[in-house]
Amino acid sequence: MALLLGISSLTLLIHYYLIEKDFRQNYKSVSTQFNHLKNGQERLNYAILQSTLFACYNQDDIAKNRRNIKLAARQLSQHPLLKKKHYQALKKSSDQLQQEIISYIEQIEYFLMLNPKKIS
Repeated sequence: MALLLGISSLTLLIHYYLIEKDFRQNYKSVSTQFNHLKNGQERLNYAILQSTLFACYNQDDIAKNRRNIKLAARQLSQHPLLKKKHYQALKKSSDQLQQEIISYIEQIEYFLMLNPKKIS
């Protein structure tokens, strides 16, 4: 009886460890992607500021940062952790964030269209 109880408790402990390890990896991955979004937005804002201040500024950095933000947002919205039942509220927030990023990038493209820079 004691042996059976010991084996079952060891099995439950291993099962808990595996579930917790999976959650920890997913959590780190999601928080890293949120950090990528935040850093990408800061880099994009800085590149836009440089473009506004300097007459001869190459806008390749703006294009690269826009592309990185779109990629990070897409990866975040498709993350497996957000597809789980318990995280549906976070999934809705992530989808809303994705829409706001699309709107933000459209505004940036409108800004670039109105303020073209000629590099000679």
